[in-house]
Formats: sequence, structure tokens, C-alpha cells
Amino acid sequence: MMNQARSSYSANVTIVNYQNDDIEGPWELGWTWTDDELLLSTVGAKGTQHGNNVTFVSLPNVIIPSWFKEEDLAKSSSSFQISVGRVGMIYYMRGLAVSLTTERSKYKCLDAFMEVTNTPGYLYTWTTNCFSTTPKKSRGPREVS
Repeated sequence: MMNQARSSYSANVTIVNYQNDDIEGPWELGWTWTDDELLLSTVGAKGTQHGNNVTFVSLPNVIIPSWFKEEDLAKSSSSFQISVGRVGMIYYMRGLAVSLTTERSKYKCLDAFMEVTNTPGYLYTWTTNCFSTTPKKSRGPREVS
């Protein structure tokens, strides 16, 4: 969370690719809020909300290169900003049922965000991990001698 007001907050959402393969866009990231948050706006991705379910879709032609290829977190990540309104006064993002998908891959994510402390420049930080569940493509039969 970057900042907060009496009934809203803004946050930066970053996807970092620690996998061996690139994440080829468009990607779709979603989760379910546990409270009555209202998605007010997004910058850098298209956001939609149905009830407590929010979904963010990357802008066209976004590829997140593998960190193992780039060895540079800035090049191996994609970020966007969200503005969120709430009725309540406590800002504890407890997203559940986190999902990440692309046209070619599906990822299994941990069920909820976990709070991280002491991230410079942010009031609050949460994290989750997603792992590819798409089987690797076979390179065809191999000749064995």
C-alpha cells in the first residue's frame, strides 16, 4: 500500500517472475477480497470487479522475462497501480483465491496474501507465490543408443 486516506487507499501490484520460463501476456491476475473493498481505478492494467472478485488483465504485448535469464528484478517484473475505496477504516488486505493465468500457462497460487513488514517506501506490503502447473512441452522423441 502506497498511501491511504480516510476511506480509500492506493497500492502498487508487482508480478516478479522467478520461474525458468517467460510469462507471456496477456496475463490475468485475480483474487477475492474478504471485505467490501471497491476498485476505483487502475493504471497499467485493466481492472474489473464483480462482487468481491477482482481481475486485472495486462496491457497488450506484456512479457515478463524470467529472472534466471535477466538477473535483474526490474526487467523480470510487471507492475500496475490500483485505487481502492472501502467503507471500513482498517486496511488489511486479505485477498483469497489468488489466480494467475496466461493464454499458454496456468499457475497455482497460495490461497492468500501474507503480510511482509518493513518494505521501504510502502505503508503495508503483502506477497503470495504462484507456480506454473502447465506441463513442459515435450521436445519430441529422443533417440537412445
